[in-house]
Amino acid sequence: MREFGRSKVFVETKIPGCGNPAENTTRNPLTCYRDAKANLATDLEKLGLDRVDLVILHFPPFSSFVTRSCSEVTGCCAMAREQWKALEEFYYEGKATAIGVSNYCPSVFECLKNSTTFPMVNQVMYHVGAGTNHAMQELQAYHKAHGVVTQGYSTLGNTPWTHHASADILHGNLTSAIAKKHNVSTVQVALKWVINSGVAAVTKSSNPAHLESDLDLWSWDLDAHDMAQLDDHKSADSPSYPSFACSK
Repeated sequence: MREFGRSKVFVETKIPGCGNPAENTTRNPLTCYRDAKANLATDLEKLGLDRVDLVILHFPPFSSFVTRSCSEVTGCCAMAREQWKALEEFYYEGKATAIGVSNYCPSVFECLKNSTTFPMVNQVMYHVGAGTNHAMQELQAYHKAHGVVTQGYSTLGNTPWTHHASADILHGNLTSAIAKKHNVSTVQVALKWVINSGVAAVTKSSNPAHLESDLDLWSWDLDAHDMAQLDDHKSADSPSYPSFACSK
């Protein structure tokens, strides 16, 4: 990071959702606030920074996995507010430029509607073949109405069980034809579609050449016909809802 300068690097981190037994910490729903505070402090220490650009909650409270929504009855709303309080304090202490969430659906957002600061970002699954289903359109409309930026993960797909990039994106007829037309890769086509859809794209690679091509999204562009085809594309391995943690 020192080589590039802190101002040239956007640092984002995330902390566990409350009460999730699959996470290493924050398992006790009665200690959501305390554990969130501890996790935030630990992240800064491990990164060796006094500020990050964005920090998000990885999941809504664990009860949302069971009921597929969040409510006062299940205690989900109370847990969400406790965790969000910790993030708000982190933000107002100047330790984060922005704060947000991941895998949230509108019912969880509604638990936070009286918060001092509403979540600025929601990171959800978003990729060619899944971006225009009805549930995603509803969630996008909610984001727009409340000033929430959509950030997409698994932007190259997420094949069930293996969790690899989607073969339909990497080698499919549609993405391959568009890639050939513009003399780019199918990965670039998929990422460009996400960006053109107004979604911030998150991707990863350990290959320097791939990283360089992932950044080359502004020397060319998809035309209206390309976008229309990609918008209408349906993939067999796409989820019915952008968040597997909450769908109502």
